[in-house]
Amino acid sequence: GLYLAQKLKHLGYRVFVHDYVATPANSPSLIEFEVIGDLEGFSLRTDLQVAVICSPSPQYRSLKLPAGTKLLDPWGIVGQL
Repeated sequence: GLYLAQKLKHLGYRVFVHDYVATPANSPSLIEFEVIGDLEGFSLRTDLQVAVICSPSPQYRSLKLPAGTKLLDPWGIVGQL
C-alpha cells in the first residue's frame, strides 16, 4: 500500500491514507500524505476518485465512499457482513 501511495504521489496525484495501526508519529513515511483519522472521513470527501483497499482488515467492511468513487478491493471485504 505504501509503495502504491508513493508512486501515485510522485505522479502528481493527491493521496489520502488511512491505517488502523500506522500514524505519522509511529510511521514517518506517512508524513508525505494526507492522513484521514477515521473511515467516516472518506465518506465526507467530495474529491475522491479512486479508493484502494491495501489491507484485509475487517474494519474496512463498513467503508462508505461518496457516489462515483471507484473502488479497488482485491481482498473483497467491502460490504461483506
